[in-house]
Amino acid sequence: MPDYTIVGNERADPSMVCFLLLNKGEKYKQESILQRFKKLGIQCILAVERRKQSFKVASLCDMFPMARFLLFDTLPDTGSVINLAVEIANSHYLAVVWSNMEIENYQENNLLKNFKRSLTCFVAPRLYDNQGLSLPQIRSPMYQNKKLLIRANYLQKDYFRTLYPSDYTAIYHCRSFRDMGGFDVRIDHVFWQQVDFGLRIYRGGMEGIVSQDWTVRYREASTPEDHTETIDAARCYLKNIMPVRRKRVYLPLSAFFNLILFWKFSFLSAFRLYREISQWLRFFSQKWKLPMEAVIQKFLK
Repeated sequence: MPDYTIVGNERADPSMVCFLLLNKGEKYKQESILQRFKKLGIQCILAVERRKQSFKVASLCDMFPMARFLLFDTLPDTGSVINLAVEIANSHYLAVVWSNMEIENYQENNLLKNFKRSLTCFVAPRLYDNQGLSLPQIRSPMYQNKKLLIRANYLQKDYFRTLYPSDYTAIYHCRSFRDMGGFDVRIDHVFWQQVDFGLRIYRGGMEGIVSQDWTVRYREASTPEDHTETIDAARCYLKNIMPVRRKRVYLPLSAFFNLILFWKFSFLSAFRLYREISQWLRFFSQKWKLPMEAVIQKFLK
């Protein structure tokens, strides 16, 4: 994680949802966004900003005492920022939104009721594009010819489960998020980082849902997901799909050869990744409650 600085006063009430405002560029002015948050009654904000913009931050802190600013020289990947924010937000809940989004409806009390179910790790909003049209945001895993595919469907009913939240946008239950390991920052590819997170929480017996108790609209055209199978896909497969359970969970030797034959890893690189994931499984597989087949079945109901 790159060096960061926090500017602003920490909010004392951990029961409030803390909003992490991710930066989509300088054309979206922080002052107007924070003003909209204030009108919605949001009392805790952690805004991400480049350190070169720090000259604006002091005045914004005076105007919006509910806001703190997380300053970076270079903005790190989104998963890293969310992992960090969960640790420093001083809240039970962290809501992640982007500066190019408009929150049109937000019913916090209704939303937090979802977390009374101990299985809920995140609650994502209903998403609309910049034309006001509903976006396909239900992500469902499936197998096709022994290959993992992620389908994108439209929300058909409220509180419908999804594998992961679109564009990271959701309210996360911080303790559950930490227990499930957060986002894997060794996975650079946005799509595979989110798929890995989703498979991990579902295998851990938790789930995520979409709720119409908050709705969010993009202020510009949203970027389609990139499903390219990079080497990050190999890490996701090894962690979540290839392990088998006998008396214990382990990676079969066939996974090592797949890295060489299918993913074109060198022998040494394949050995290092195989060993790393095998060691990770010894620790994390103790949290698994569902086999991969049961996770798939959840989305067929």
